[in-house]
This record gives sequence, structure tokens and C-alpha cells, in this order.
Amino acid sequence: MELVVDLADATVSVWLPDEFERLSVRVLPGAPAGGGGPGGGAAPEGDAGGGALGALAAALSVHDLGTVDPGGEAHLEPASLRSLAGGDDPDDAWVAGFDAMVAGAVEHGWVDEDGCLRAHVDWAG
Repeated sequence: MELVVDLADATVSVWLPDEFERLSVRVLPGAPAGGGGPGGGAAPEGDAGGGALGALAAALSVHDLGTVDPGGEAHLEPASLRSLAGGDDPDDAWVAGFDAMVAGAVEHGWVDEDGCLRAHVDWAG
């Protein structure tokens, strides 16, 4: 599952909503001037909450999806992610897959103290 954030208009969508083996955040270009993130998955260098990193944090927040830590890793709220990815009435198989993904994240320590799923951020260039 991939949460896609388009910084050009602060929209979010889910690509591969039925792929429960991984969870990541892909950020598409379009940040305010001076804030574009590089490829390679790392947070933009020198981006102390402004520019692309700040735009990502704002987009996640406005959609109630989560936060971004200072290191550039996303922390996603499971219920909000489930609602966005699964739609209004997901079938039982999808719900079981999502729940298994969350359980796997808990098992591997990929959940923060608030119960949010930690996800790697890939900066599309």
C-alpha cells in the first residue's frame, strides 16, 4: 500500500490499496519554491519543517492522516488510512488484509507510542 501525497495541491490518494505486504508514503513534487525533495527516499536536506517536509506534514494533518517526525518519517493514523484506502464499505477480505498489515507492523515495532504506523517516505523527483 502506498499513500501518495501530491504537494502541488496537497491531495492524498492510495495506490495499491490491496497490497498489504508494505506501507510507504510517496511524495510527488510541487512544493513551494525551495522545498522540492530529492529522490532516494531521504527527507530534504536542510528542510527544518519548512519547504517540502512542512508541506508533507501539512497535507497529512489536513486530511487527518498523521504527522511527520523531524527525521522525515511519516506516522500514519490507522483508522484514517483504513477509511481512505478501503472506501466506505470494504469487503471482509480487504479488512482482514488491512488488519493483518497493522498487526504485522505492531509485531515488528513499526508503530509509535500513539499507535500510528511508521512509514518510510519516498520523495519522487
